[in-house]
Amino acid sequence: VRTGLDWFINNRNTLTFAGNISAGQFNNDDFLNIQTDTVLAGTESILNTLRSARTTNSTRQHANTGAQILYKKLFPTEGRELTADINFNGSTSSNESNFVTDYFGVRTNTLQNQEGNGGNKLITIQTDFTTPLGNGMKFETGARAAIRNFNSKNASYQWSPANQVYAAYTTFSKSYKHWGVQAGLRAESSKYDGNLPLTNQKFGNSYPISLFPSLFTTYKLNEEDNIQLNYSRRINRPNFFQLIPFPDFSDSLLLSRGNPNLVPEFTNSLEFSYQNIINRNHNFLTSIYYRQANNLITRYQFTEYNEFLGREAVVSSYANANSGYAYGLEFTLKNTFKKIIDLTSNANFFNSVVDAENVETGLTNNQFSWFVKENLSIRLPKEFTLQISGEYESRTSLANFTSGDRGHGWRDGPTSTAQGYRKPIGSMDISIRKTFLKKKANITLSVNDVFRTRVNGSYAGNSAFIQESWRLRDPQFIRLNFSYRFGKFDTSLFKRKNTNAGGGEGMDF
Repeated sequence: VRTGLDWFINNRNTLTFAGNISAGQFNNDDFLNIQTDTVLAGTESILNTLRSARTTNSTRQHANTGAQILYKKLFPTEGRELTADINFNGSTSSNESNFVTDYFGVRTNTLQNQEGNGGNKLITIQTDFTTPLGNGMKFETGARAAIRNFNSKNASYQWSPANQVYAAYTTFSKSYKHWGVQAGLRAESSKYDGNLPLTNQKFGNSYPISLFPSLFTTYKLNEEDNIQLNYSRRINRPNFFQLIPFPDFSDSLLLSRGNPNLVPEFTNSLEFSYQNIINRNHNFLTSIYYRQANNLITRYQFTEYNEFLGREAVVSSYANANSGYAYGLEFTLKNTFKKIIDLTSNANFFNSVVDAENVETGLTNNQFSWFVKENLSIRLPKEFTLQISGEYESRTSLANFTSGDRGHGWRDGPTSTAQGYRKPIGSMDISIRKTFLKKKANITLSVNDVFRTRVNGSYAGNSAFIQESWRLRDPQFIRLNFSYRFGKFDTSLFKRKNTNAGGGEGMDF
């Protein structure tokens, strides 16, 4: 349930109250058919259990509440405005899993149980101020604080770190006849602290103040053509599950464990683009780009002796690699036909390199990758709209390094890896929307992964093991959505910068 109320105090001041509540339960049944081809030296005791089957029954409950207060003030000077927002979000979750493993050829099986619960609280406070300076110039500034508290209990372990991020930014833009320039600088301080009360183990990292400059320039060659040169520096902080230090025994042949010593990765991005506006219905954009990251957060698998299992086990965790970089070429074409068909085509080709020699001698990974994406929207009679989207991505080891400035890179997905790659993946989604009641209401029916091809797979290996895995999650998910708007409708309210309470950082629940 999500609701909101806008109070138009007067023609210059608006106050918005919003809230949401969600809850649910997932009951999952998993079946793993495991075959071990080779074993490490010293583990000959499991030679008689080369094949096994594991059945897992798990239940997970979750609940989430959120609240927002947003203020917007307009000044007599056109384009000058002030916004101030306070956001709260709280989540709780609990889970229980039972594992039954049968070993073929051996009259025995193992029974395991895993229980856990946890929650998080997030408060963000942000203010932004924008004012024109005349002669095509504009100035923006703002500040933001994000305070998070995570609590997770697994068996007899508890983890409760406090995670805080403070940031301030300023942006200046200037428009000329042919030139457009926007320069910005963000200062950000972040830290997190955690402890395991049972062992009194403490951990944490902090970055007092880091600077993140950005520069975006545009030169208009003529009415149809322009070129752009952009630079930005970014930060990617480790999320909750990448930090959590206790192991997950869901798969006894591949334990999962976070690394509380992870530090944020810092990325420099440089992009040069050319845009051709053929006419009002067709335009073309091509870009070449380069991305470079220090302390790249990468998935890392290794072997170690596990006392609970009583043998060597493969552990999947995370590490900060020396660096990673990617360079590539991207094409985007947008077309409108007969005012009823919109088609957006995107293709991206890039080469990526992960240098993790600081983690393991000689550990580097070089991959050439590409992906294509199509989005088709057709306006049908009687206020119906049909939308079809499809994409295909080749194997990649640096999934977050595609051209992210326009929203189809840096997306949620697998972590970068120096030991393998993500397998190719393709899918298609379809939806149809009906608008009625003078465009105040609409109903949408959507189906994702129409052909059940969104299979996430990975390959990893080193001198001790080779592993391939696949997972098909929520195939052909069907969603029916109804929306109705009433009262005064001011679209400018939706243009504020910080309507996302979570900020998209680490909200893995």
